[in-house]
Amino acid sequence: MALTKEDVPLTEKELLEYLESNPSITISKFRRLAGLSALEAEEILVGFNLLQIIDMEYTAQSVNFHLLKGYRKIVEKLPGYQ
Repeated sequence: MALTKEDVPLTEKELLEYLESNPSITISKFRRLAGLSALEAEEILVGFNLLQIIDMEYTAQSVNFHLLKGYRKIVEKLPGYQ
């Protein structure tokens, strides 16, 4: 049986790669893709939000996260992201 994207956990780097290819992600989708608990997923997304790498967009149905312009300058300064 072949692995699909949903079978492979996402790391923080892969979250950034996902958001480079997709307009946004919800906490629920990130949890499923990364195999994380709600708390773990929220901590990563909120951490990226505090670093001004991603922004939150609130809708009636969900909270969507998307990359901010200029995020690469911030990411390049983080350890382990070179």
